[in-house]
Amino acid sequence: MPAKATAGVALLRANGMLAEKAGSKKTKDPSEMTGDELQTEIDRLKRAARVIEEPLSDAENDGDGAFD
Repeated sequence: MPAKATAGVALLRANGMLAEKAGSKKTKDPSEMTGDELQTEIDRLKRAARVIEEPLSDAENDGDGAFD
């Protein structure tokens, strides 16, 4: 029985259905955020999207790629 309980908790934690461990950063649900907090989160997400979308220029790549 304890092994089944441990396995069940492990599955729930792996699926993100249990609360985060103490000390980890937990984000608020958008419905609980103030206007300033929402704007801060939107700005952070836009910056993250820009980093993903911008490919490296040739100067930053140094020409050491597989096809150079």
